[in-house]
Amino acid sequence: MANRTGTSAVLTENNIHNWVGEAQFNRGMQYVNEGLIIPRSAHGNVVRGWCLPRAGQPGIYYVWARLRGLRVGDAHCTCPLGKYGICPHVAAVLVGYIRSPLSYQRTLWQRVKNWFGGRTVVQIPLHLRQAPVAERSTQAA
Repeated sequence: MANRTGTSAVLTENNIHNWVGEAQFNRGMQYVNEGLIIPRSAHGNVVRGWCLPRAGQPGIYYVWARLRGLRVGDAHCTCPLGKYGICPHVAAVLVGYIRSPLSYQRTLWQRVKNWFGGRTVVQIPLHLRQAPVAERSTQAA
C-alpha cells in the first residue's frame, strides 16, 4: 500500500500488536498458526477477510480494517469484541495479510467463480440447481 508521498508503507506485526494489545494479538496468532484465516480482498487501504472458528467455538467472523500509513486507522469484526476492531480476529486477518498479501488480491467471489468454470455469481445458484448430482459430487471433491 502506498502513502500520500507514493512511497511504500508497510504494516508490521508490531503495529498490529500495538493496535489490539498483547492478549488479543497472541490469540490472533493462534488463528494464523492454525490456518483459520480466509482472505477476502485488499483494495486501496482496506483489508477484508474471515476468521474461522477454532475447535469447539461458534461463528465465522468477518473482519475489515482501514490502514493509515503504517498503522491501523480503524477496524471492525463481527465477533462480540470486535465493534472497535480490538479483537484476535482483526489481528489474525491483518497478520495473514502481511504474510501473504497476494492471497488478498483475488476476492472470494473470484475464487468461487473460477471453481464454477467462470460463471458469474448470479449464475452459480442456477448452475447448482441444474447440475446432475454426479457432477456436483465431483466438483465438491
